[in-house]
Amino acid sequence: MSDVYVARQPIFDKEMNIYGYELLYRKSQNNFFEGESDDEATAAVMDNFFHMGFEELLDGSLGFVNFAENLLIKEVPLMLPKDKVVIEILERTNLTDEVVEACRKLKEEGYIIALDDFIMKDEETRYAAIMEHVDIIKIEFAYKTINDQMRLLKKYKDKITFLAEKVETREDYALAIKLGYSLFQGYFFCKPMMMSAKSIGTFENSLLMIINELNKPEPDYDSITSIFERDLELSYKLLRLVNSAYYGVRYQIESLRHAAVQLGAKKLAQWINLLLLKGLKNPENSELIKASIIRGKMLSMLAILYKEERAESDYFIAGIFTSIDVLLGRRMDDILSELPLEDFVKEALLGQEGKLRKAIDLILCLEKAQWESVDRILESMSIPLDTFMSIYNEAIKWQKSLI
Repeated sequence: MSDVYVARQPIFDKEMNIYGYELLYRKSQNNFFEGESDDEATAAVMDNFFHMGFEELLDGSLGFVNFAENLLIKEVPLMLPKDKVVIEILERTNLTDEVVEACRKLKEEGYIIALDDFIMKDEETRYAAIMEHVDIIKIEFAYKTINDQMRLLKKYKDKITFLAEKVETREDYALAIKLGYSLFQGYFFCKPMMMSAKSIGTFENSLLMIINELNKPEPDYDSITSIFERDLELSYKLLRLVNSAYYGVRYQIESLRHAAVQLGAKKLAQWINLLLLKGLKNPENSELIKASIIRGKMLSMLAILYKEERAESDYFIAGIFTSIDVLLGRRMDDILSELPLEDFVKEALLGQEGKLRKAIDLILCLEKAQWESVDRILESMSIPLDTFMSIYNEAIKWQKSLI
């Protein structure tokens, strides 16, 4: 089997719930489709999705997978489970009679079919033969006139679901809902919402007290234990965590102090920061919270790869705080001035160049499937792409284990 490289981009419904992920893949180090002779290899890529953790990638939702003409005709999509995928037809695909027939068969088999980057002026010419087989139409929201979109959505509103692509702001999202779109894709969920700023002081005081203690050269576990003892819910969560199968404890731990010591300062700090992050969760930012947790795990694993095990916890915290400014609706520098973080972590989060900042940029480029930038940064870090993708896959699995 060949290596598989994949990134995922979220697709939301009107309630900001995850409807699915577009899976953007490449078969090799070459960042382009490599021709008809690679059809069988591409089929193997589809099969490999299962081996690399297809369920983890989808997180219980649907996977939007791009297909061009040759793959459709060769019936490669039938390799994938119809209840897990949306067959997305690329905009450059020639909609020949063979392609239309392939889509008819997919539809008959129960697959969901989507048209990518729909060209409105070709609505009654190029797309005429395939429209009856289409379930979802993806429109580049930012690049089409409002009038054209309104006309098209009104015409097919009871027959086809419309997905707004490249939705970049909350205002775009609200307008798209008003126009009649049901699904949304873009980076608006990573940008500030129109909301009143939140204060770090709204976090659990006990969590901040524990973080402050853990940041000392020699944490006092008696003091940490006393903080836990004053918070019943926090005590319960600690004991449940340390006795979970994830940490592989051979015997039951019942003492709070023993639990804190067993977990260790580094893991305890990670867990407390996760609780801080999850305390901000709401339906509008749940995907950003999820992405932040995955970033944290990836950065901690990259720290080990860097042979900087001592900084693993700092890398993790940097990852989960990459979007803390968006989550709080405040300036990053103001937030960081209130947090007891290492200087190099604060500098990286503020954009200052360095090893940690480069690792953050690498992960952000992966999230957007900016493969050329991913290649360039990985080369400068002397990290193989397959190693990095293994880290990504493991981080997704780990994030799921926290649920």
